[in-house]
Amino acid sequence: DEVHMRLTDVMRNDFSAKQIAIHQIQPGKNRISVSMVDGVPQAPAPWCSSDVAECAQHCRAVRTGRVVNGLRDPHICRGFSDELRQQGLHYLCLPVLQTGGSGAVVQLLTDEHGIPALASERPLIESYLREASPVLQAKQLMADLRENSLRCGMTGLHNRRFLEEYSESLVAQMQRRDAPMSLVMLDLDYFKQVNDTYGHDVGDQVLKDLAKILKSSVRTSDFVIRYGGEEFLLVLLDAPREAAAQVAEKIRASVEAHTFKTSGGTLKKTISAGVAEFPRDGEAFWQTLK
Repeated sequence: DEVHMRLTDVMRNDFSAKQIAIHQIQPGKNRISVSMVDGVPQAPAPWCSSDVAECAQHCRAVRTGRVVNGLRDPHICRGFSDELRQQGLHYLCLPVLQTGGSGAVVQLLTDEHGIPALASERPLIESYLREASPVLQAKQLMADLRENSLRCGMTGLHNRRFLEEYSESLVAQMQRRDAPMSLVMLDLDYFKQVNDTYGHDVGDQVLKDLAKILKSSVRTSDFVIRYGGEEFLLVLLDAPREAAAQVAEKIRASVEAHTFKTSGGTLKKTISAGVAEFPRDGEAFWQTLK
């Protein structure tokens, strides 16, 4: 976000773009997401069709790795918004090339009056983005490494280190809003027997299936954390203890009803859960968790 904000400031202050959007390509997922619009992170930018968001290859700049110049011919890219074309807006989409292809796309919009200036500035903008590309790639790599260090590699869930780093922020957020936050600790019953009887491969698959059940049982604003071994923690925001208990019971019933598949057949498991609310059950986050 820091680098994208700097890019936005340069495009806004040193060049003639009226509006600026930065699109980030998600490595390995063939998806493109809006990173920043006019300096606002993750703001909606309905400048391209929904097909572009679903598949990065629908973006002409990503697919070709070349600048898409819609200043003179706004119909050159079919992904650009018909509504904006009718409003007389034109675009210049510049891919930021990194190892393996486009890492991002900088999209500049202008009206008819701004076309000459933006067209003349195009070589300078391209040169600036070439210089910025290694910085963007290094920052993205650092962000990816950090994100990986805060997640369990097997289940994809956040890990205990994530909780240690962000618990104070979560507490501050709830205190500012004077809202409750509930914690649900879950433990898979007799999990050691699974590893001893079926092997660790089956045990790993059971944990992966359980992670999917947990993620599907909470809201996107909540956090599912692999606390350690077969222990999992839910951090439920804006949720009193009573509501958290209902979520815990829903998960307990879902796990009991689920059939875990193994190489030798199927397996049934149960889970136990405990619930506490901050700050109702503890003055500090870790005291509530304990």
